[in-house]
Amino acid sequence: MEKTPSSTDGVISKSAETVEHVPHLSGEVPVVRIHAQTIIALVAVCFMQFALISATIASAALAQASTGLFGDSGKAAWLNTVILLFSVAGNPLLGQAVDLWGGKWIIVATSFAGIVGSIITSRAQNITSLIAGFCVLSMAFCCQFTLLAIVSEILPRRHRAIGQVLINVGIGLAIVSGALACGALIRDGDAERYRIFFYYLTALFTGTTFGIAFGYNPPERELQRTLTFHQKLQRLDWVGMVLISSGLTLFCVGLQYSGNSVSWGNAKILAPFIAGVSLIVGFAMYEWKLRPDGILHHDLFRHKNFALCVVIVALEGLSFFTTNQFLTLESVVIEGADAWEASLRFAVACSAGIVLLIIIGLFMTRYRMIREPVAFGFYYNSELGGSGVFRFATPPEMIAVTSAIFTAGRSVGGAIGIAVNNALFENTLSSQLPKKVAAAVVPLGFAPSSLPALITALLSRSQQAVLAMPNVTPTIIAAASNAVDSAYAASFRNTWYGAAAFAALGGVVSLFLANPSDEFTVNGYTLAKTPGSQYHVGY
Repeated sequence: MEKTPSSTDGVISKSAETVEHVPHLSGEVPVVRIHAQTIIALVAVCFMQFALISATIASAALAQASTGLFGDSGKAAWLNTVILLFSVAGNPLLGQAVDLWGGKWIIVATSFAGIVGSIITSRAQNITSLIAGFCVLSMAFCCQFTLLAIVSEILPRRHRAIGQVLINVGIGLAIVSGALACGALIRDGDAERYRIFFYYLTALFTGTTFGIAFGYNPPERELQRTLTFHQKLQRLDWVGMVLISSGLTLFCVGLQYSGNSVSWGNAKILAPFIAGVSLIVGFAMYEWKLRPDGILHHDLFRHKNFALCVVIVALEGLSFFTTNQFLTLESVVIEGADAWEASLRFAVACSAGIVLLIIIGLFMTRYRMIREPVAFGFYYNSELGGSGVFRFATPPEMIAVTSAIFTAGRSVGGAIGIAVNNALFENTLSSQLPKKVAAAVVPLGFAPSSLPALITALLSRSQQAVLAMPNVTPTIIAAASNAVDSAYAASFRNTWYGAAAFAALGGVVSLFLANPSDEFTVNGYTLAKTPGSQYHVGY
């Protein structure tokens, strides 16, 4: 790479640009040219986003089939929750680490974890190895915050909008194609075919790993060169990471146990739940009083929009992951749709939301406002939330760590949403199912002592098991089946009530955002020197 010496000379990513200084009225301006490595890196980033979203969809769409294959469908919610917990723990920590070690090999390592995790999941032989595979796979989500920043770094300013559009298109395609692929694989009831999707994910993560390794070559940052390994470790907020990750995990464990017919007075629920809440409160106090430069860097909260957006993006995550977890399941259980039909409905709903999201984005740009469109997005459930809006409340030199916080914040909302709504679902079902079935079949002459066996047979969806029940008639079977559907409908209804309440709260919080009209400018990201790094992505 050749550069003409000048007072403004610096190091630019080799994968992205060749810089030639040409005369300009305001001084020397770099002319940026795109190379083959730029295209490789851009495609790899798009593949990474595509793979991550596809894995998220599969963690819900294939959860019942894969866990049921190993005889423990009660742990289905954990596949999605594991992804969110790793995202919460990893993104803020790596948001700090990229300034100290650089981003390239961190991204390569996390992408490689996606390969290993997908292979383990695809070859799982029991529920333990299945969840272990998802734990390894979830490490790939720890670098999700870097993807948009890489696009802004490797592309010249005039092409950056195109790069970000490509990532968003990849997200939309991943949601739709992932849902349809999962539905098609298990449509005939063959749960073993869930493995095929994870072979597919293995290929996606493999392409991403090699693409980033060979196509993305960012400049070395100042702290990479000047700090020792021990000094770098000291700069990371280990205490904050341990508090929030362990606290959220215990919180979710307590809520998951509450959905398994265990009384809230039981120590099995109270111990992890109270410990989790205490650790989360401890994390907040530690970041507020003891660590001004930690995960929740105090400089980020100078603008009220930032704090509001943290809440908004968490509520957005709660709404999305509730939809991801329960929409297809409801179609299968209540309406009798097969896996393909249920996935098609999910894909159509998400496609409508994506189209609306594009319209809202254009509206925001045209009229220079964020408050009203974000609030509207919540009420329609278009999942706009705080994604992207936080950039108007972020100091330019802190875009990377802010992106990490918001990625983690969305995962916090998702993890809490899945745990809360799963508890609502299981508790309602366990209380309503015996009552409704008894009310339906006992008046028809069915023995009350045989109700537990009848309910078990009905839930197994096995016609042979139901017909094997003593003194059962077609009338009793029909009445019992309707009662089961009614109990499930009540359970799903409560999850949507809960999600709607949180979405309404998100809409209300959005109304307190300040419209940063003056910050809607034609300026894009720039590479600028800072004391902490060779270059940062800013405005």
